[in-house]
Amino acid sequence: MLDSILNFGRRHRRGFFVTAGFIGSFYFLGQYAKRKIIELQEKTTRNNVAKENLKRRFEQNQRDCLMTVLSLLPTLGEQLMSEVIVEGLIAKLQQTRNTQVTPKATDSTEEDQVDPPVLEAPMDRQTKLQLWEELKIASFTRTIASIYLTVLLNIFVHIQLNLLGRFIYIDSVLSFSEKDREGSFRLEPSTDETRRLSREVERKYLTYSWWLLHVGWKRCVENVRVAVEEVLGDVPLKKPLNIHDVVHIIQEIRARVEFSDLLTPTNMRDFLLPDDIEGELQVLKEGNGSEEPHIEPDLRMLLDESKDFLDSPDFIVVRQSCLDEAFSFLNYNMRGAFLSKGGNVRTTAKLYELNSPEDPATDSSISLAALLPVISKQVHNIINGVPNEYVEILCSVKELQSYSAIIYSTFNLDDQ
Repeated sequence: MLDSILNFGRRHRRGFFVTAGFIGSFYFLGQYAKRKIIELQEKTTRNNVAKENLKRRFEQNQRDCLMTVLSLLPTLGEQLMSEVIVEGLIAKLQQTRNTQVTPKATDSTEEDQVDPPVLEAPMDRQTKLQLWEELKIASFTRTIASIYLTVLLNIFVHIQLNLLGRFIYIDSVLSFSEKDREGSFRLEPSTDETRRLSREVERKYLTYSWWLLHVGWKRCVENVRVAVEEVLGDVPLKKPLNIHDVVHIIQEIRARVEFSDLLTPTNMRDFLLPDDIEGELQVLKEGNGSEEPHIEPDLRMLLDESKDFLDSPDFIVVRQSCLDEAFSFLNYNMRGAFLSKGGNVRTTAKLYELNSPEDPATDSSISLAALLPVISKQVHNIINGVPNEYVEILCSVKELQSYSAIIYSTFNLDDQ
């Protein structure tokens, strides 16, 4: 019996070896496939966690942009209000409607003697007309400039925070810990030792919003003032206007501000960042309080990349989209002055487009002089509105959101 089994084994040993080889190969292939499937599952899990983490961080970054813009606007508004004075001109014109008196000087020594007051000389017609002309230019200049400044500040803050947010995210990826004790994947927060950018460099870079808030805004206001004077300089104060006339006037002013020759977009980068090293050092000295300011290589890299984004065609597209949204909302808010019952009109984002011929606001008109208080009051909603609908609308512009996503996600870990 044993011999027969041995003889059978000898006769078929080759088949046994082939069978064992096949079985072994399938076993090792199965183990290999199992490892690959596990690795693929782990990689997919890591990618999903990383994408979710990236999305969460990006959304938080956009909320930070909104809050930062709201915190900086009061500084911008305070300087704008003090530079382009509208209320003072209105007060002077209102004084002409009232009887102004001054006490008459007397040489009498009697303490109880009271002389009758004398009337001040009334303001002459030429002076009054001059004040009205100044009010016309100042009212349009201040409100329109406030929109430009709010839009530029909003875009610049998005560039700054998304650029920094990108490096913070990269730091967290580089300090990645694959598994915690529970076996789930997570991204560890970066420490000072693993940060690509130091906190000092980040603080200095954020200081560069100082340029728009203290230098660039003046250049912007002057450009707007020149455009307003060109468009409205010869328009009579008594000229009747309907809502479409006002929209056309604002479009004419915008064309002069936003295009150098009605075709080439105006480069507004000098409103946001200095063009030379002296200006960059001035920002660090004035805004950061550095006695001996210097620009580190990392800060230089951030400034150069910011300028590249500001010089890109994408910036022009984003700027125009944001300005279109903001001015559309301004036009709608002024619509209330043309309604038969008057009053302020408030609405929410995406519901403020002017209706065409059926809009009741197109049936009435008011004089340019009567429009000035309406447009001058809009600046308070633009700068100090609570809630600030203008800023909320700007932050929801899809072109700005896409622009921010490009800035935030443009990185290569191999290059870091």
